[in-house]
Amino acid sequence: MNDPSNSGGDGSGSPSDVNQAPGSDSTPSGDDDLLSVFVGPGSAHYYMPAFRRLAAKGGVEWNWPVFFATWPWLLYRKMWLYSIGYMIGVPILIEILMFVALIVNLSAGFPIFYITYTTYVVVVFILAPMFATRLYYAHARKKIGNVKSRALSIEEQRLEVARAGGVSTIAAVLLPLIMCGFLLAIAVGGVNDMTVRAQVSEGLNLAGGVKAAVAEYYQETRQFPSDNAAAGLSPATDIQGKYVSSVRVEAGEVVVTFGNDADSDLSGHTLVMRPEVTDEGVEFVCSSLDIADKHLPAYCR
Repeated sequence: MNDPSNSGGDGSGSPSDVNQAPGSDSTPSGDDDLLSVFVGPGSAHYYMPAFRRLAAKGGVEWNWPVFFATWPWLLYRKMWLYSIGYMIGVPILIEILMFVALIVNLSAGFPIFYITYTTYVVVVFILAPMFATRLYYAHARKKIGNVKSRALSIEEQRLEVARAGGVSTIAAVLLPLIMCGFLLAIAVGGVNDMTVRAQVSEGLNLAGGVKAAVAEYYQETRQFPSDNAAAGLSPATDIQGKYVSSVRVEAGEVVVTFGNDADSDLSGHTLVMRPEVTDEGVEFVCSSLDIADKHLPAYCR
């Protein structure tokens, strides 16, 4: 886990070494020794001064590791319940905001996206890094308080606090693997989307000649052909390709049906080009009810 707070000095300092550093910020008091044990020797130099400032003045402390990876940081620091709350709470907050935006009848699209995206950025990249250290301080004090409430010797307290605190070695190993898997899934999904868009392009290309025939028929008769035969075209199933099973005319509309070797996200779905008469002739409006927008060219969405 790449946590800048988990390395410093020679990397082998003990809690007592940290607590004996000069300056008012480094003067031990109260539970400082147990707090140092809780965060671990590799991180005490980073968190102990912040804890003392919070104890003395309150406020907030910016935490860069949290800025870059909030959820992994919570797991790495063994804040299990907080990590679960974060993973569940943030999506729920976004859903609530979207619902409220719809209820107050904001115009669709941009305002809803703007509100939800801005809230996500504020929560994840501003509020979380600002308050994470304060939350960690309260979490550490609670754990230490639980240990001190039992009749244990000083050495036993240190052992219990060290066991409750520190970092999760399992998380340190698993989280990079999870992140790599997540990035791989995104990459694979991106490649698949590109593949489907290329297959959609074949349908658009095959529809080109059919649209020309429909437009020509209208120019001659001032009405649209009812089917392929009326437009002087081959049967719909004869107009096909590797990813297209048919291109048919229905009352002037050109309907492309995908099949054969088409991707499962595309097979059996249709792309419709509806004719419209303009001053410059016949133009076609492209749309689809069952193909995802991300797989369609911009002018078909």
